[in-house]
Amino acid sequence: MPALCWDHDEQEMMTFELQIHTTGWVAFGFSPHGELSGCDIVIGGVFPNISCTDFFHSP
Repeated sequence: MPALCWDHDEQEMMTFELQIHTTGWVAFGFSPHGELSGCDIVIGGVFPNISCTDFFHSP
């Protein structure tokens, strides 16, 4: 079962933690209007001997 936890500090900085079992890639996005256009996207994966995370903005 996936879990997404978050918190924020006095400077309004948010911290997210995603817990999920996977054998490949995971992605999620943030959108002010509920659409893919104009959203911020986080993509990550954990593989033998390497893990990676990247951030994108959809035009």
